[in-house]
Amino acid sequence: MEDTEKKLALDQMSDDMVEEYEGDLMSALLRASSYKQDESEQRRIKIQRNGVVLLTFIIRPLDDEEFKTCRDKNLKEKAGKFGVRTEKLDRKRFLNQAIYTATVPDEKTGVKLWDYNKAELWPKLSVASGVDAVGAILKPGEKESIYDIIEQISGYTDDEKITDDIKN
Repeated sequence: MEDTEKKLALDQMSDDMVEEYEGDLMSALLRASSYKQDESEQRRIKIQRNGVVLLTFIIRPLDDEEFKTCRDKNLKEKAGKFGVRTEKLDRKRFLNQAIYTATVPDEKTGVKLWDYNKAELWPKLSVASGVDAVGAILKPGEKESIYDIIEQISGYTDDEKITDDIKN
């Protein structure tokens, strides 16, 4: 093991070293837990059609509870054979829900893009919510691509590898 890789056990550290280590550790833990608010974790999405950028918005990572809520809100329960109930995910609406949830409100207005001027926009789109507006505005392939980015920034892909330093 190289000297730079050697780490002292807490019981081998001076009180000052322990205090500094614990301060660094606390800082690292808090920094890691603030991923939803961390602007470096967010991504700007541009919807471009025929060479023209129609709209841009920012998405952020989702946590476990948000993914679960998006999923639960879009489960359809069906009665199956022999009284067994089955659940089926409404994938189209689930994608709308996830994109809506991940969209960061505009800094100036404090409103999500999908809720912008909703009294006028929603009737023109024939929708009743911002979640439905996502579905009316974005093409299916655009929604799939955006959802892939949401999964990526939420840690569901190999974008940033988690390393395993355990050695026998």
